[in-house]
Amino acid sequence: MRLSLSFALVVIAAPVLCAQEIRGTVTEAGTGAPLGGVVIQLLDSARAVLGRNISNERGQYRLALGGRGERAKTLKLVRIGFLPRETAIAVTASGVLTVDARMTALPTMLEPVRVMDQPNCPKRDDRGAAFALWEQAQTALLGTIVAREANPGSMLRLGYHRTLDRNGDKTVSQTVRIDSTFALGAGFVAPQTAAEFVRTGFMDIRNKSLRFLGPDAETILSDDFLAGYCLRVAPSDNARPAQVGLGFEAANHQRGRIDIDGTIWIDTAARALRDIEFRYVGLDGRLDRLHPGGHMEFLEMPNGTVLLQRWNLRLVGAETTAVISRSSLLSRIAKPYAQDGGGEVALVTWPDGRSWTASLGTLHVAATHTDGSPARNRSIHLSNSGYTATTDTNGVAEIAHVLPGSYDIMVDDPRFARVSVAINTGAAFTAARDTTFQTSIIVPSAEDAVRDLCVENLGQTPDNPPWLFLRVLDPEGQPVAGVTLSMRMEKDLNNWVQLRDRGTTGTDGMFAICRGLEPGANLVVQARRGDDRVDAPLRLQGDLTVARIRFPMKP
Repeated sequence: MRLSLSFALVVIAAPVLCAQEIRGTVTEAGTGAPLGGVVIQLLDSARAVLGRNISNERGQYRLALGGRGERAKTLKLVRIGFLPRETAIAVTASGVLTVDARMTALPTMLEPVRVMDQPNCPKRDDRGAAFALWEQAQTALLGTIVAREANPGSMLRLGYHRTLDRNGDKTVSQTVRIDSTFALGAGFVAPQTAAEFVRTGFMDIRNKSLRFLGPDAETILSDDFLAGYCLRVAPSDNARPAQVGLGFEAANHQRGRIDIDGTIWIDTAARALRDIEFRYVGLDGRLDRLHPGGHMEFLEMPNGTVLLQRWNLRLVGAETTAVISRSSLLSRIAKPYAQDGGGEVALVTWPDGRSWTASLGTLHVAATHTDGSPARNRSIHLSNSGYTATTDTNGVAEIAHVLPGSYDIMVDDPRFARVSVAINTGAAFTAARDTTFQTSIIVPSAEDAVRDLCVENLGQTPDNPPWLFLRVLDPEGQPVAGVTLSMRMEKDLNNWVQLRDRGTTGTDGMFAICRGLEPGANLVVQARRGDDRVDAPLRLQGDLTVARIRFPMKP
């Protein structure tokens, strides 16, 4: 690697000072405004990092030495959009050393600090400017890492998976998971190192299927990544008037290897890393129209913390369908499909009481029983998600931080809890950012839900209760489809009769009987699929009996 310097660090000589803690304030030269988000690093004589921290929104920082003072030689300050600064120090005894600093804004982010030798990349006139942007992007990323270390907070993260239509334009279904943690971490971590990505690409084969791999920000902004990728200044984008882009692409495309081609966008006015976008290259041309790729969006908090706020991967593939033509010849057609996976940070709180909330949707719901009385202390949740809330004494509940998308409003019933089933209220809504959706729902009883299942899905004409609801689950609690259910009921002592109603479970594993049952009767449920068979005895209890059938998993 060859380095060329276009300007030097600002280095200030300092006398021998005594301290076991270093603190100070960083301001912007010229304006005197406090400067947050500055990474302060304590270096030894070999320039190894002994400790690091980040300045807050008041420009203040502190570094506890913890016995490392004798080795401390240099205090280095870096921030995106500013000239790096170094101060020589010497620590020999206890005390507090105050080191204030002023940092000078770069007149342009296109002045190169270093240029790396890349023999596999074409010579470009903008090479120096591209490496200048690279340096700034790396500095910004360092700020995100140090902020997580130095100023951890509690974070609520939302993850999602979306199935898209054939054109990749509309969401067909969406699932949302909620993750609460007590540390500010990255949105996701790449499954390989940057060097491995450069060597093998961004797709591998696991369990006889192709798997897309997503890089994280650390991967793209590492020096190892540059071993196989070339940089360029991206064309300006009218939709990004104050931003400049750093493009990257693989130096050598190899047949059968999937690489990425993307842009790192830096806001020159705010002096901040905004986002990284990329697309997969080297795929079958039929998949390119679905725009496979990814996106990472960063946001700087007022206290200097930088978040990877949103991240997304669009994955594509092809399903093969057998088709018989008029000539009776069998052909196979590959149909492309797309799926989105990603997440975003919904809420962050810090130990000092400060917090930040993302612009997401809110649901305000008033729940009543069929007689109009408030449905108190009922658990309300949204379909295919971890969103849940409990109604108060007025039957009112609120669910916040709802990702955009369509949701059915569900209600839980204790009798259905053991079979992991919720009751669909028939109400739905579409969440939008910065919008509160208000609605009212009528909470059906478990009996109402089973009656509807018998009539609408199974074509039964219900008798008076008792009724029976069954769900077939595997040992891991997942529903089992394709299981044929039949039942025998004990009429008198040792006098068993076969019930006429039988059926086969669908993908939800559910089945119900709303006729021909007698109160308190003993039943034997026979569940069969292929050579597997389970006989489950049970006794009817009350007007509605809810039971689960444990069925073995298929090998």
